Amino acid sequence: MSREEEMTATMYPTRKLTEDGGKDHQRDDWEDRAKEYREWHYRELSRKCYAWDVDLIEWREKDGRLVPKAVCELTRMDFALYGETLARYQAAILERMNGRDAQATTARMVANSLGVGLYIVLFTRDLEHFYVYNVTGREGWAHLNEVQWRQKLEAL
Repeated sequence: MSREEEMTATMYPTRKLTEDGGKDHQRDDWEDRAKEYREWHYRELSRKCYAWDVDLIEWREKDGRLVPKAVCELTRMDFALYGETLARYQAAILERMNGRDAQATTARMVANSLGVGLYIVLFTRDLEHFYVYNVTGREGWAHLNEVQWRQKLEAL
């Protein structure tokens, strides 16, 4: 066994796999392990170097292939911290997503490139309330509970 193989075996003694043999989540935590890199990129590189992570791309398997279904920008509801109402908080999100920030441009470009819809998902920390805005269809905010949102996602 090579040194690299020994190190890998020591660091990852057993790999967790999903039922279908794919790589499963390997740790007990859900730490955002890219946070430091994003902060470094934002802080240290020139403004000509723009990077934005897409929060989530929904995929489905069809005929043995992965097919993109939606791009989701996720926002947890923290408006109570700012003394805002839900309507004002939603309006501020739409203002940001309708051109104020490059986030909207990049998210739209990703969704358009994949040929899928773009959704803003505003959710409570306890995941009991979801306010979903279909940016592509401009359908307005839909208030869904956890079961309704799960069903909508599974139906994509």
